[in-house]
Amino acid sequence: MKHTFTLFLLLLAVPTLFLSSCKQAPAACISSDFIQVPVNTSIRFTSCSDNADRLEWNMGDGSTFTYHTVDKAYTTAGTYTITLTVFNDNDENSDEVTKEIIITP
Repeated sequence: MKHTFTLFLLLLAVPTLFLSSCKQAPAACISSDFIQVPVNTSIRFTSCSDNADRLEWNMGDGSTFTYHTVDKAYTTAGTYTITLTVFNDNDENSDEVTKEIIITP
């Protein structure tokens, strides 16, 4: 009886350990307080992404960053598309999100 119970517990534990070690796909998310700001005003962009081990920001003006939080001031008026791409451990999965920022003169 003791061995049957031990085997039963082992059979329950193995799938649980396997499933808990599976990595979920990342989900990209950008948090920013602003949509429109004047030139030379600092904007803070923060990744609110889930399950991301690595991230890449493209700020729409040629600059890129790999930090969780980016403070950016644009020197030229225009509309910029910010892209955040997030990756899991081995870059097996990725997700991307964009946000437009309008910089006024």
